[in-house]
Amino acid sequence: RALLILEVGHPTEGSFIFTCTNQHIQEPNDRLPMITRLSPEPIEMPQMHEEISLRLMCKLCGLYGNTNVERNHPANFLGRAIDIVVNAKDGIIFYEIKTYNTLIQSIRAAIGQLMEYAHWSRQNRANKLVIVTQRHRVETEGINYIRYIRSKYQLPLFYQSFDQTTGDLSEQY
Repeated sequence: RALLILEVGHPTEGSFIFTCTNQHIQEPNDRLPMITRLSPEPIEMPQMHEEISLRLMCKLCGLYGNTNVERNHPANFLGRAIDIVVNAKDGIIFYEIKTYNTLIQSIRAAIGQLMEYAHWSRQNRANKLVIVTQRHRVETEGINYIRYIRSKYQLPLFYQSFDQTTGDLSEQY
């Protein structure tokens, strides 16, 4: 049985190699054992979310003034609430806090929510969308990913991390 390999581009990171193995798929056989692969579930930490939310709000009030920062602001549809909304000099900023145990899961979940909050009404409701997570050991890949998405799709999407030990908020990436 020959194996046909079709390469898309050069076999580098991010490229795909198609092996056409789906041509030999057979119907399940009742006599064969079922094999299930379980991957670790991402875990969001609600207590950490609450702590970051409160401390971030205080920090943002110091930067923008108490009357320009609102926590758990109604999104005005489907009972949703935006973690933090800031009325900045340059326009409205939406902050979405995610505290999953992996940075990629936090980014994945936050992007969908921020896009929903900003555009569900088919209007542009925010000038800037910011994902905030706890500090992660390796943030470089996440920062590069956010920069790429911002550039590729011209989205005002940024990332910051909050250090719970020091109370420091990273620069916006």
